Amino acid sequence: MSNSQENLFSYSFNDPLSEGQESLTVSRLECKVNDSLEKQQEKEVISVFQLSTKNSELPPIHQILKTKPVAEVLDNKNDLEGSSNTSTIAVTGADATPSKGSELGTVTNALLSNNINLLNTLGSQYLGKTDPSGKPLQALINQLLPLLTTTNSQAPIFLDKIPKINNGTVKPQTNQSGPLIRIDQFRADTRFAGINGNGFATVVLDTGINRNHPFFGPDTNNDGISDRIVYQYDFADGDSNAQDFDGHGSNVTSIAASQDGTYKGMAPNANIIALKVFEDSGSGYFSYIEQALQWVVANAATYNIASINMSLGDSGNYNTAKTLYGLSDELAALAALGVIVVSASGNSFYENGSAQGVSYPAADPNSLSVGAVWDGNNGGDYYWGSGATDYTTGADRITSFSQRSSTQTDIFAPGAMITGAGATGTGTVEYAGTSQASPHIAGIAVLAQQLAVQTLGRRLTQSEFVYALKAGGVTINDGDNEDDNVTNTGLNFKRVDMPGLGNVILALANSSGVLEFSSATFSVNENGTIIKSITINRVGGSVGAVSVPVQLDNPAGTATPGTDYTNTLPITVNFANGETSKTVSLPILQDSLIELNESIRIKLGTPTGGATLGTQTTATYFIIDDDTPIFSNSNSITINDSSAASPYPSEINVSGLTGLITKVTVTLNNISHTYPDDVDILLVGPNGQKTILMSDVGGSSDLNGVNLTFSQTAAASLPDLGQITSKTYKPTDIGSGDTFATPAPAGPYDANLGVFNNTGANGIWKLYVVDDANLDTGSIAGGWQLAIQTQPTIPTPAISINDISIIEGNSGTKNATFTVTLSGATDSNVTVNYGTANGTALAGSDYTNTSGTLTFIPGQTSQTFTVPIIGDTTVEPDETFLVNLTSPTNATLADATGQGTIVNNDTTIQFSKFSYTGTEGGNPTTVTITRLGALTNSSTVQFYLTNGSAIAGQDFTNSGLTTITFNANESSKTVSLSPINDTLAEPKELAFLQLKSLTGGTLGAQDVALWYILDNDSSTNVAGTASLMSQSSDPLLASYEPLNIWDNMATSANFFV
Repeated sequence: MSNSQENLFSYSFNDPLSEGQESLTVSRLECKVNDSLEKQQEKEVISVFQLSTKNSELPPIHQILKTKPVAEVLDNKNDLEGSSNTSTIAVTGADATPSKGSELGTVTNALLSNNINLLNTLGSQYLGKTDPSGKPLQALINQLLPLLTTTNSQAPIFLDKIPKINNGTVKPQTNQSGPLIRIDQFRADTRFAGINGNGFATVVLDTGINRNHPFFGPDTNNDGISDRIVYQYDFADGDSNAQDFDGHGSNVTSIAASQDGTYKGMAPNANIIALKVFEDSGSGYFSYIEQALQWVVANAATYNIASINMSLGDSGNYNTAKTLYGLSDELAALAALGVIVVSASGNSFYENGSAQGVSYPAADPNSLSVGAVWDGNNGGDYYWGSGATDYTTGADRITSFSQRSSTQTDIFAPGAMITGAGATGTGTVEYAGTSQASPHIAGIAVLAQQLAVQTLGRRLTQSEFVYALKAGGVTINDGDNEDDNVTNTGLNFKRVDMPGLGNVILALANSSGVLEFSSATFSVNENGTIIKSITINRVGGSVGAVSVPVQLDNPAGTATPGTDYTNTLPITVNFANGETSKTVSLPILQDSLIELNESIRIKLGTPTGGATLGTQTTATYFIIDDDTPIFSNSNSITINDSSAASPYPSEINVSGLTGLITKVTVTLNNISHTYPDDVDILLVGPNGQKTILMSDVGGSSDLNGVNLTFSQTAAASLPDLGQITSKTYKPTDIGSGDTFATPAPAGPYDANLGVFNNTGANGIWKLYVVDDANLDTGSIAGGWQLAIQTQPTIPTPAISINDISIIEGNSGTKNATFTVTLSGATDSNVTVNYGTANGTALAGSDYTNTSGTLTFIPGQTSQTFTVPIIGDTTVEPDETFLVNLTSPTNATLADATGQGTIVNNDTTIQFSKFSYTGTEGGNPTTVTITRLGALTNSSTVQFYLTNGSAIAGQDFTNSGLTTITFNANESSKTVSLSPINDTLAEPKELAFLQLKSLTGGTLGAQDVALWYILDNDSSTNVAGTASLMSQSSDPLLASYEPLNIWDNMATSANFFV
């Protein structure tokens, strides 16, 4: 076992375990491994703890540690109470890590939020900067290491490997991912010659690696390890043998970096570092990942590490960014170093009911989240173990199992089916999953960093890498051609394309860049302590000096200038040549009000220096309320001998608090008693929850005017024996079977202030104090007080959509805009899906089928989207279609259906019927011309009356050409036709009516008509034109049948003008 400083992969930090200055302190000083050791019976990870307390009556700490495992000591800190010693001791073997649930893992989280911000701030000063060879700066590493904390989370991790339980006919696997992402074209392009990962390293955290597989290089020194594996370690077993037990890690690693001619990885010349984080049993914990990431931070420059792949996760589904399991400080440090962290999005889309989201660590803001597409037509059906099914497959179809999110997914890559190295021998295995998509991007990140160093003289930042992936990527749609059993989102995503990515990186050398906020949300405590700094990133290039103003948005948020913050906006942010990130801050004003968290909405103004704005141009800055109300009862409590105290109970009325309790702290002021072991104190909340504060503690050592504070997060418990001093303690019940006289509630009783969490605070709180033995008395002379922290509840917003009307149009398309609103602002992202559905209007002929997802960032209450309306000239009733809202997150649906009304704007003019009839000598014939459709404007049309068998001047009065004018809103006009009376006996005659030369509309189908004139003479003598008509050989004129005449009218051109 090595003790040399050079072998350290983590470092010192200090974490107070409680609120008091005299509390126990546990510091993990060092965590050492000897990288030359092979696997042994015991773990050779050595955890060195420093523990210090301040009482000289107890034995030195090292004596305690010699008799008890360190985990037991940490979990039973009463043994260390008051020790005078500060000792350091190394503990080997399984006891080196605190047991699950020990406070070490809990307390370090208290530092995480602040340290992550410090890491981000420090990293922003160095983003993209490297030494001349492109390696991370060792000086930066030295500054980052002390900011990292160790949480030792025992939360389990899972492989993102999805089993295929059976399938039907499957096409032989000849398609691999390379052709889809065009990596061969990238390699053949002379501009990218030599970009193969040489000189850089990629790290894979997984089940290990097949250490002597030819995919990872030859074994020239015959040590049983392929030469390109430059480092390996098993963090699960604590040894330097990272041999794969499963095959998953070997497959994943080969996708990133295989040098095989057939199954070539993305970066075939990159060095490989295999960090095993799963036990051979298949179990793994986030504590293993944490240790591995800390090693990467410490050794990023030594091995010139460019990327990390984590094809694993917690099986969660998060649609907003998360910082979990204590990893976020390590991930922030890696981002600062220009090490791209890539994680699988997860394979549980079907299991999550097609709800958007990704697993963790993919959901961390400093990790990329990668989804999976099919690399080609691989046949079907594919029935996955999760329940997801792909009935058929094809290139760029999103796999049915792949988790996806409009807010969290960064990029898609091929993930089914992918062949790679197996766990043993020289064989291969074929897997599908986001596990296989992720290492594509991890390997590509190595190429991108190599190209960036060669072209730009520096590494890409994570934001720049994501920008380049998306700007150079191929747009794919979730739902355009997928054939599966999940509900597709309808969203557009980007799939990686290698020539496109390379072109974007080359363009960075000549671009002033794109400016955008690094996140949609930032936050600060009300006391001014920054939680997450307002950060503006410069991506897509950093040539020249540019600037951009940060301005107040409209609406400006819920915080009030002058009361909650000093409005120094606008603030001009200046970027020097090569700078890629800047932070700004606003002065926050402290108050003592218990209030909801407040928000400041900000936006980016117009940039200068040739820069442009990106997509994240608005953000919300949250002010986190930190005021804790204190409620007191200063009346003295008399502790009577062997009976209940007076008063019994003592009460405090709490009022005016909103939300649910997050923490209760109780203080007893000026308590005295001649035998504290006799004193039992019970606290009962307004909703019936109860806890012992102290019972059977302190022995016979008098209490003399001490102040005791009880907090569930305190490190120390009250001692069974020995002097009790003024301090903060956990509730402590040494014995059992305590009883309290009525009206106190009956037992059993716990000693846990956490019982009040997530309950309401308002109402009567009661303190029951009893003395349970003879001869001793006391008092709580200063009364008692409650400090209650609550998280004010923000009502869950309700989502509504409006109804709209839109005039149709005669051609092309026009957009119908719908507005979706929240009933109130919220402090988390809200998403909702939308999709159109037919009513009387039909998709494809009346409107374009539209679907998607709306995301409301904190503070936003309104979003819009459009549905294209298809124009036509058909006169028809007004038509309707629906827009349905579904699958809201962080909100409910109030009005989930919007109606779109397509208002017909087409106008037609035509005769009211096919024919009209008049009689010689009778009244004039009234011909009605109707106008249909839109009537809001005026129209004109020319009316013609022309000869048929009836002759103008002989049979009817010739009206010739008449212009008919329709005023606005007029729907009909009439024309009067006058037959001429004669004495000839003749058959019925006809004339032709026609409409022409319309303005303000179109002619309808009935644009011609017939006018029949009936004879009123009794003679049977047929003469004149009628005789000619009857003798005509033209079947149209001879038949006198209206239908036949109408059908043939178009061929009788001489009848019409």
